[in-house]
Amino acid sequence: MDDDGEIVEIGNTDLDLLGECCEVIRTAFLTVAQERGLTPTTAPAHPSNTTVRDLERMREAGASFYAARSARRLIGCVAMKLSNRPGVCYLERLAVIPSERHRGHGRRLLLHVAAEARKSGCRYLSVAIIDDDERLKSWYRSLGFVETGTHRFDHLPFTVCYMAQCVGPCREQHGAKHCGPLAASGKKPAEA
Repeated sequence: MDDDGEIVEIGNTDLDLLGECCEVIRTAFLTVAQERGLTPTTAPAHPSNTTVRDLERMREAGASFYAARSARRLIGCVAMKLSNRPGVCYLERLAVIPSERHRGHGRRLLLHVAAEARKSGCRYLSVAIIDDDERLKSWYRSLGFVETGTHRFDHLPFTVCYMAQCVGPCREQHGAKHCGPLAASGKKPAEA
């Protein structure tokens, strides 16, 4: 990972940076769409089909966006949104351009959002991923996430897996990987 990399919040008036973020999301998720045969017809809400207007709607609904830069170019971005469920924040659209993957940028973005979630009073950071993507699931597990459930949506050609990580006060009491309702679910996180 480049030492000069920085993470910046994309402000409400910074449409240029939001547009760059949109391109990063589309580019990063295009590889997933191609691997799985997802198209705008079969999975219209998949991040590979994201538009700037989609991101604007997310922001209007309360999402905050963060971007990772390296060598003065945008290489990754992520959104965080407070849930209607007390104490829960959602991690959405975590994306790193393919040429910059496996260099720690995704981890940095995730850790940044976890810190922002903690500052916002959240106890848990939740993410939804494709259930049979074992490589991605393993990556989230290595960062302290546990599976909390799955759901099959009629409009999606795959099952969604929900994962969560403790980021709030329970983190200090019980450890980052095992607290609150996650412990009660009986799910045991993989060792990092």
